[in-house]
Amino acid sequence: MNTSSIVDFFVVAIVFSASLTLLLVFSRRVFCNMHRWIQYVLLAFSLFQFGGGTTGSDSSTVRQVLWGGVFVLSFIRLSYHDGAFRIPALSIPLEVYALIGYLCISVIWSPMPGASIKRIAQIAGVLIVGCMVSHETRGDSGMATSFILPSFIIVAIGVLLAAVAPGIAFDGDHSLRAMTSHKNTWGQFSLLASLIFLWNILNGTKYRSLLLWMLALTCASLFLSRSATGVVTFMVSGTVMIYATLAVKRSRISNVGIVLATAAVVILLSGYGIITGESPFSALYEAVFSGTGKHHTLTGRTYLWNLMLAEAEKHLVFGIGYGGFWNGMLGPSASVIQFLNWGPPTQAHNGYIDVVNEIGVVGWCIFGIVLARHGMRIAALARAGLGSSAVFHGVLLFTALIINYTESSFLRTTHVWWIFLSLSIIEVYHRYSHVKLSLPVRLRVRTDHRERSTPLEQGAG
Repeated sequence: MNTSSIVDFFVVAIVFSASLTLLLVFSRRVFCNMHRWIQYVLLAFSLFQFGGGTTGSDSSTVRQVLWGGVFVLSFIRLSYHDGAFRIPALSIPLEVYALIGYLCISVIWSPMPGASIKRIAQIAGVLIVGCMVSHETRGDSGMATSFILPSFIIVAIGVLLAAVAPGIAFDGDHSLRAMTSHKNTWGQFSLLASLIFLWNILNGTKYRSLLLWMLALTCASLFLSRSATGVVTFMVSGTVMIYATLAVKRSRISNVGIVLATAAVVILLSGYGIITGESPFSALYEAVFSGTGKHHTLTGRTYLWNLMLAEAEKHLVFGIGYGGFWNGMLGPSASVIQFLNWGPPTQAHNGYIDVVNEIGVVGWCIFGIVLARHGMRIAALARAGLGSSAVFHGVLLFTALIINYTESSFLRTTHVWWIFLSLSIIEVYHRYSHVKLSLPVRLRVRTDHRERSTPLEQGAG
């Protein structure tokens, strides 16, 4: 740690600690309503570069102090009820505990155990924030509505910066990065904000006309980022969200809408193929890449993937150790960076490869169970009558699975998409537990995929 890093650490530590003290001592109302403003902090800290480093990393001492304060304050708020402090009960799925346990075990063979421990602490901290928010917003709409205003404010600031200071907001390739360090970060946030606004428009949230303007502005921001992944993913995920929303409403108008929309899509695709003689999907593929200025090799990603697959094969079963690979030229990642003439990268630009490389096939199986169980609980919410909420969380999961093909956000500590996926896992688990407890015994059995009703119960029905 150099002198400037030490100065940064102490300055930020003192200011942040003093701020927390004032918050706790002089503003109990602000402290008790932490779940109403924490969204602004999560987005700001995950998108903006406080003290350097990269999003989703532990490379900046300043970022570590800031995030550490958020995690500690969230735990304190989770422990505080009715004027007293008590040990909180964390609403975290069992399989998530198993995953964190394996991450901790992997520190044993990690080449960078210090970095591994820091990143595990950040993973746990994000889950604590999720528990605090979910516990305090039991009767509210949750993530789907609580991030509307914070997302719009950041998008508006980014677009305003692009208008008044394009030299700062755009990078050398004329891609919008706004206040973030990279256009991909801004593109993924714009994708997330677009889905949030679209869901609220489809579900009749207040001020729908204003939300339409928000969506239009965010879509423009997404395209200006020239993120091919973000543009294509929004087209796919947005379509899935519209169809799923119409399906869960189960009204005659919704059914007619699904039929008409499907017929229109089929007619348009077929007509395009007959007239031009080429696949409409190939045309879309070409249009997105040409419009965003990208190459079919995904801007050099395929070469990086080949290098990373070779690295993963060296420790395929158990992985190199969570958080032990991507540490710049000081860690094992140096063996990959030296073969690249761009970057240096801080990820494999493929979440699946990164997970296998760091925690191996064993860890990937555990992580796969976490995602699978999350999907099953979302389906259970839909069957229990919470279809709109299920659509939102289902599309978030679906989108995360897509974007991790070209970007890494799985287990990326404070990456904006990992934060949202973690909050989604906690919120769905919390709602699933309450829904299951409120159902009659027989319906509880149907909700749990691990149980089946007996012949006697079936006869009694």
